[in-house]
Amino acid sequence: MKRVTKIDGVTLDNKCFISTEFDIDDYIAERQIAVDGSSVVFVQAKGTMSNEVQITSKSSGWIKEETKDALIDTVDESAKVIEFDDNTSATYYYDHTKVPLQFSPLYEGCLWYNVEINLLKG
Repeated sequence: MKRVTKIDGVTLDNKCFISTEFDIDDYIAERQIAVDGSSVVFVQAKGTMSNEVQITSKSSGWIKEETKDALIDTVDESAKVIEFDDNTSATYYYDHTKVPLQFSPLYEGCLWYNVEINLLKG
């Protein structure tokens, strides 16, 4: 399973998960009954019509306060290079139709955070 290690030059304290790694199957399908009673199945590869991606810490990829501040500084409309733990990278943009970055402290007063990052494939 591929995990995110760096976002636009900001190294994450722990590896985070990318939403496309959690797809159980690769296709979406719908079945309809034709006029003659036979079945017609429409199949589409999952994600072909959507370019939305979410990076999340889940319960193990916490980031510290300094990393949180560095990530906030990267939010703009320019392309971001995301690096993965398998030494690959891809280009994404922050999704400004949603909140690009969301942080929640592990507990009140804590300096470690869970993170959700909303991106669009570039």
